[in-house]
Order: sequence, then structure tokens, then C-alpha cells
Amino acid sequence: MNKEVAVVRGPPSLSLEGVRRVIAACPEEIGTLTLRQLEIILFLKLQNTCEENRTVRAIAAALNMTKSVVSRALDTLEDCKFVRRRKDLNDGRSVFVDVLPRGEAFLAEI
Repeated sequence: MNKEVAVVRGPPSLSLEGVRRVIAACPEEIGTLTLRQLEIILFLKLQNTCEENRTVRAIAAALNMTKSVVSRALDTLEDCKFVRRRKDLNDGRSVFVDVLPRGEAFLAEI
């Protein structure tokens, strides 16, 4: 009886040296950001054309985070001049998040 064996391949694993090379190739600012902050700015970049998906509420829902966690992460991203928050003029409860040119440049480097 001839049995076929399915080979399941996962993502390639990186050696410690490989991880160091990836980190070394990243801009200096990456060392000051947490993975959560990186996740948020990458999400914003992907949602850049759709304003309704760039509210604090939408970011929190999409990334399975609380609004307060997103707000704290945005504080740091604003301090780095990567993003800015602005109030929705039609709904005072909503806050939009925009990626600034410095954030765009940072994302282009990673």
C-alpha cells in the first residue's frame, strides 16, 4: 500500500543572527516602539484611503485592543511625529488618526 504524506510547511524560522540582521536594517526609531505601536501604524498605513477605518474605535476593534490601549500607543506615535489625531467635525465623539510624512518615511524603511 502506497501512502502519500502531506508536507505542511510553516513560515521559515529565523536564526538569532537573522533576527539581528532584520533589526539592524530597520531605522533607529523602531527600537523605541513597541510591537503594539508598530501594529497600529502598519494598520493605519493599510487603511490610509478609508477614513472611517482610521478612528480610534475602528483601530481598537480591528486589532482586538481596548480604546485606552490604542490611545496610549497613539500618544507615543504622536510624540515621535508619526501620526496625528484630529476630531471628526461631524461627530465630536470620533477621533481620526492620520499618518504623517515622518511616519510614512518610517514605514517605507521597514
